[in-house]
Amino acid sequence: MTERTHSFEVLEITKLVVSPDGADGAVIAMHCAGGQRVQLVLAPQQLAQLEGLLDRANLEQMEHQQIH
Repeated sequence: MTERTHSFEVLEITKLVVSPDGADGAVIAMHCAGGQRVQLVLAPQQLAQLEGLLDRANLEQMEHQQIH
């Protein structure tokens, strides 16, 4: 099976729903260029992975800002 990657220019995050205890994951809805609407449904493991990636990105930005 061939893997396909889809790229969307996100114009606005319209909704973020996270289960109170994280057990049900999250849903992120967004409007994209061209009038497309995209909804990401994240299982708990992928939600944790996204949170970790965002934490690392924030730390890198903070370190970069402190240097300059």
